[in-house]
Amino acid sequence: EFSRVVQSVTEQSGGEIQPDSIWTLFNEHYIQSEKIISLEDFNIQKNQGRETFSAMLDLSGQSVEIKGEGDGVLDAFIEGLKRTLNIDFEVMEYGEHALGKGADAEAVTYMQLKYGLRRFSGVAVSKDIISSSLNALMGAVSELLKENAAGTSVSTERAAS
Repeated sequence: EFSRVVQSVTEQSGGEIQPDSIWTLFNEHYIQSEKIISLEDFNIQKNQGRETFSAMLDLSGQSVEIKGEGDGVLDAFIEGLKRTLNIDFEVMEYGEHALGKGADAEAVTYMQLKYGLRRFSGVAVSKDIISSSLNALMGAVSELLKENAAGTSVSTERAAS
């Protein structure tokens, strides 16, 4: 997915692009891109090995409350998103690593979702690994909703009711 962005810029410039330019493109494409859905606040509760996740989302300017339950925080969040937004996606890839050393290092999380035949990626950076994971998911879901205009309309109406 990102290789197409780099290839397009390379073709437009008529030559190679430098590594710092690639990082700038990556940052603009994934981390600083405009999101139509974002995580505003969340709460996690653990009960007998199950996680309950509740959150407030901003979906195109509307506040949407979600709740989900699962085997972990991410699983519970995904369950809540799927049910509330009426979308069925699958997490295809997930990865994370520290961007530095020490306990205060930021973590970067990469996530790729599959929805139908398409794949959507999200990336997030945070000092909190849970927030990084949740926001990477939000980035991928935002890309999914942006591209699936019909799904966005249905999802917004369902979430608002």
